[in-house]
Amino acid sequence: MLPVEHRLSTQAQFKTVMKKGRRVKSRNLMIHFLSARATLPGENSGSSVELSTPRAPRCGLVISKAVGNSVVRHNTARKLRAAFFNLVKAEHPALGVDAAEEPRGYIDVVVRAFPGAASLTTVELQRELELALDKAFDKSFGAKTHTNTRQARQGVGR
Repeated sequence: MLPVEHRLSTQAQFKTVMKKGRRVKSRNLMIHFLSARATLPGENSGSSVELSTPRAPRCGLVISKAVGNSVVRHNTARKLRAAFFNLVKAEHPALGVDAAEEPRGYIDVVVRAFPGAASLTTVELQRELELALDKAFDKSFGAKTHTNTRQARQGVGR
């Protein structure tokens, strides 16, 4: 189960992420990715949203009846929650939990599952979610900052 600090829980939170966030589509998922940078005392905030303290990345799931019956939807949700939590535990850079530096803001993600997601394993969903998060991060912060980190994790260019 996803801990409370990693869950989007209210309708207002979901609406904010879906309206203001970046959208990235993969074959079986669509993610809405919203981030804000925490401003430290004496720091110029520029165009970023000011946030007094950084917090854990949060995730919300939207799984429609098109995915399948209740059992199939709940199994898909369980797999997606596990995939998101595995990425948080692995300190995935797109989630703002990179071990190299302190968290500097927040990341909220809404994951919408398409019907094909029901037939995927947790590992396959995690890989697809990771690639979608990488794309969203690159769109938000520029491709050069994150692509090099992703290539280093995958061992590309060695």
